[in-house]
Amino acid sequence: MPRKGRKAASGDEEVAPKHRKTDSNGVPSPFCFDTPDTVFHSLISPVGQEEFFTDYWEKKPLHLQRSDPGLASYYKSLFQLSDLKGLCAQGLTYARDLNVCRSVQGNKTVLNKEGRVNYSQLKKDFNQKATIQFHQPQRFKDELWRIQEKLECFFGALVGSNVYITPQDSQGLPPHYDDVEVFILQLEGEKHWRLYSPTVPLAREYCVALEERIGSPTHDIILKAGDLLYFPRGTIHQADTPVGVDHSTHLTLSTYQNTSWGDYLANVFPNFLYDSLKTSDITRRVGMPRRILMGANAAPDTSRQLASLLRSVADQMERGEHELRAGDMKRDFALHRLPPYTPEQDDISSSAGKMPALEDTVCLRFKDHILVSLETCQSPSDGSVSLVVDVMHSLRNRREKHMMGQSGDDDDDDDDDSGGDDDSGEEEEDAPSETPGMTFPFEDLPAIRQLQAGQPIPVSQLKRQLDNDKVQMALVLWSEGLLEVCAGDLLYFPRGTIHQADTPVGVDHSTHLTLSTYQNTSWGDYLANVFPNFLYDSLKTSDITRRVGMPRRILMGANAAPDTSRQLASLLRSVADQMERGEHELRAGDMKRDFALHRLPPYTPEQDDISSSAGKMPALEDTVCLRFKDHILVSLETCQSPSDGSVSLVVDVMHSLRNRREKHMMGQSGDDDDDDDDDSGGDDDSGEEEEDAPSETPGMTFPFEDLPAIRQLQAGQPIPVSQLKRQLDNDKVQMALVLWSEGLLEVC
Repeated sequence: MPRKGRKAASGDEEVAPKHRKTDSNGVPSPFCFDTPDTVFHSLISPVGQEEFFTDYWEKKPLHLQRSDPGLASYYKSLFQLSDLKGLCAQGLTYARDLNVCRSVQGNKTVLNKEGRVNYSQLKKDFNQKATIQFHQPQRFKDELWRIQEKLECFFGALVGSNVYITPQDSQGLPPHYDDVEVFILQLEGEKHWRLYSPTVPLAREYCVALEERIGSPTHDIILKAGDLLYFPRGTIHQADTPVGVDHSTHLTLSTYQNTSWGDYLANVFPNFLYDSLKTSDITRRVGMPRRILMGANAAPDTSRQLASLLRSVADQMERGEHELRAGDMKRDFALHRLPPYTPEQDDISSSAGKMPALEDTVCLRFKDHILVSLETCQSPSDGSVSLVVDVMHSLRNRREKHMMGQSGDDDDDDDDDSGGDDDSGEEEEDAPSETPGMTFPFEDLPAIRQLQAGQPIPVSQLKRQLDNDKVQMALVLWSEGLLEVCAGDLLYFPRGTIHQADTPVGVDHSTHLTLSTYQNTSWGDYLANVFPNFLYDSLKTSDITRRVGMPRRILMGANAAPDTSRQLASLLRSVADQMERGEHELRAGDMKRDFALHRLPPYTPEQDDISSSAGKMPALEDTVCLRFKDHILVSLETCQSPSDGSVSLVVDVMHSLRNRREKHMMGQSGDDDDDDDDDSGGDDDSGEEEEDAPSETPGMTFPFEDLPAIRQLQAGQPIPVSQLKRQLDNDKVQMALVLWSEGLLEVC
């Protein structure tokens, strides 16, 4: 099981370490912490999430060579050899906080002393070729807390970590495999890794592998600072610090211990079967044969009957007839995971802000840290059993206890930092023994689901019959720190809603802000913009139906309208069929151009000119990405050659980086009355323009063959210039330079 720290080996009284807030030493983070998804993307970049889970996750190793000095500096700031002296002064204990070990002739030797860690002794052991394994550094390092908390939200499973510091020409552990998915981040120096084919794919336990039985390595890798290595559980591996490298420091992030489909089924099945026993179908309530527990019935008959019952349960499960209740797994996850990352806030589980009332709009706080489970509850009065709703959370969890459950005396694995919790049944002193949360009656479930959706909602709209019940639910969640009143009331209504507003008597004045959008942006508007281009493209196909001449004198009204309408309707249907089959591009260039021309520029209040080139000039060997990706619009347009009049498609890349905030929505209009809420999201159709207003959409035009490369960049993932989909290297570099000079691209 995972190494979540050990109880001190001596009988001396433990001294709890002092946990100080530490940061990444001022090194800027290349990780995007907006959401759990963006953090994981930052971790595996430049590989995309879809590619990773399709090609690598639980299948094969992935080695990412970064050669990025900025990323290497950030990785080093997460943990380094020089941090140990300060950490030892905080009261570290052998086994609980770190291990000292070495692999000698295929065997692991543990060199731990007793009691507290003495830095001088630790340094001496290290100089004598010992590896230092530091347990769960996120307890001390804020940036690791920040990363791992987001990753636990991403995976929905525990994420542990260990740091390994190994001197040159040394190895900490013999070949082995783990029961966790492993992400190795090389923080300092270099590490030589050898990976071998699994003997037990997706293993459920740690095991030492005899070197003479594991064959030749499938991967022989040198990890350098800033590099990442991933491999699935069950992958046999060993690692050493090469000669000539002063030392190696790597961080292992690990997750998905005991989180297989089988584990989930084992947790869900008893509850599902119990719920199915209460239905009108009595098949599963028929008594089992007499003396079956005494072995009196033939095993084949018993197995056949049970298999038949299992199939009927599977059918019910597939039809979704009962809730999938994985309460034990949810409770374990909520109890042992990291609390939300709030280094400046000591108590996040207390009530936040204003007490909610019926007229208030509310939303959940720390939504990803709240788990909801249906559980059975037995009445103490009459013994009847009913379903209740358990709302569990991790707001009261203590970061310094994360993954520090005790285990037995089994050896610590070099990468055994599992995301699972320990099954020893023991708990460290002061560790939480009960999952924080509260229980609601079953009828509150619809209202809880409303809040779980993540959108602010008025208390008055919660799905409870009585207003008092709605307020009471909001108060209970608020007092637990899980709910807050959203700042300010909000009113939304669709276009076309007749409305008026006044300031009541006795109120000095009223100030409200109206945000408005979607003027002339209906399906009809989009079709009106797309249709002419689509029809034009379809006229060039081998089907001549739409190129047949229209009847003579039709413009003079000489043909009966019904016949004309039928013919046009038939043509429209054939165009619709082509559109549904995706035979031509949907080209809405006019709408895109209008949007790009009139929208706000990116929010960069401290930066005057964002449309100039940014940073290093891109070269073929560089990895690049788009800047302000959401402000770039791509459209296919027709272009007529001035020489021979031929028409071809080109790619227009439009952007809003040169738009001026002070001109936004300031097109002039006539003398029509100002409406109280006439703040439309569209631009004015008066045809007039304010002085200095932009008259041409900023951007550039590329040949049609550049479209695949532009689509690669639009996908949002960093990509080497050398991998852009153009035939010649010179064309790849030229495209990157054009976008860079326009301020749309930067070297990652």
